[in-house]
Amino acid sequence: MVEKMIFDIIKKPRIGSTKVVKLNNESKQKIVVDVYFDANKIQIRRAVELLFDVKVLSVNTVIVKGKNKKVAGKYKYKTSSYKKAIITLDAKEDVSQLEIKGEAIPSRLHNNNDNS
Repeated sequence: MVEKMIFDIIKKPRIGSTKVVKLNNESKQKIVVDVYFDANKIQIRRAVELLFDVKVLSVNTVIVKGKNKKVAGKYKYKTSSYKKAIITLDAKEDVSQLEIKGEAIPSRLHNNNDNS
């Protein structure tokens, strides 16, 4: 039951949005993941540490509000709001190949639509 809850907290990682930040002679790595709207920072930290087997230094969350989209000059619909988490890792952690404790990432957790 715990694993099901962990998979529900993290919707998908935004794999293309990793970057290394160097502040005060300390390198840190940041990754961005979309998370469940009601998840808090503690739940997100535990889920990332358990799923990807990395040490999380900090978690920041942002709620991205839905935007109105125009069609033919009028507001026709609104995109959904979502929550994303910016997770800071130590630069020693390798996130180029995100794996869940040695297993392949489930298809619902990555952006590729490969069926392999």
